[in-house]
Amino acid sequence: KKGGEFYTPREVERVIIQILKPHKKDHIYDPTVGSGGFLLEAYHYLKEKEDEQVARTLYLYGQEINIGTFAIAKINMFLHGLDGADIQRGDTLANPQFLNPTGTLKTFDICVANPPYSISDWEFELFKSDKYGRKDGYELPPKSNADYAFVLHIIKSMNSNGRAGIVLPHGVLFRGGAEGRIREQLLKNDLIETVIALPPKLFYGTGIPAAILILNKNKDPKKKNKIIIIDGEKDFSEGKNQSTLRVQDIQKIVRAYDGWENIPNYARIV
Repeated sequence: KKGGEFYTPREVERVIIQILKPHKKDHIYDPTVGSGGFLLEAYHYLKEKEDEQVARTLYLYGQEINIGTFAIAKINMFLHGLDGADIQRGDTLANPQFLNPTGTLKTFDICVANPPYSISDWEFELFKSDKYGRKDGYELPPKSNADYAFVLHIIKSMNSNGRAGIVLPHGVLFRGGAEGRIREQLLKNDLIETVIALPPKLFYGTGIPAAILILNKNKDPKKKNKIIIIDGEKDFSEGKNQSTLRVQDIQKIVRAYDGWENIPNYARIV
């Protein structure tokens, strides 16, 4: 019940994984892994699509700051027979655990994350002189809000063909100041492929509407300098305390992304 801090609704993970479509032997990383739901979703996706043998070829990595949640993630992996998953503990922004021998950040085929929303208590000073180069070419995210610090960490953790799916509060789409300038830079660098608006009340304990950003470092030529914006806000099943995305709602979003064309009142290429 009080799992909002470490639990992303399964359907939201499903939308992102079905858009990113993990392949055999992909390296998948979640810098705010929580109880490990995203990594499991990737495994289940490949198991359904191919078979268990293929699903077991995935390399899974995660980092979690909270020791109790970290323990749950380890147990979760173990109970699903994914003992090979590499789950580390620590503050991803201040002390990332996945490093190359040279001390640079490791990069991955797919990054997925539902970072804690708009935290003001983060290692701002360390990030100012970031030794991992996460803000190379970008402005420093504001001290009062770490949302874009997580985005920059993820971009640096994507390999040259890397793709990412991140769940963030709606504010990342329109807040001004440094965040607006970072957003402008992301557009100039053509990293954003899709923006998906989600219905309100999907998450435990918060009514904050969220959005999904899909990033891609190697866009398909027909998608260069374009973004498809998908309005998934109106299609959901309303619960008493919590709304959910139904199977058809997930399929509708994924079809709009895969089809990559304008759909009146639903999806638009910009």
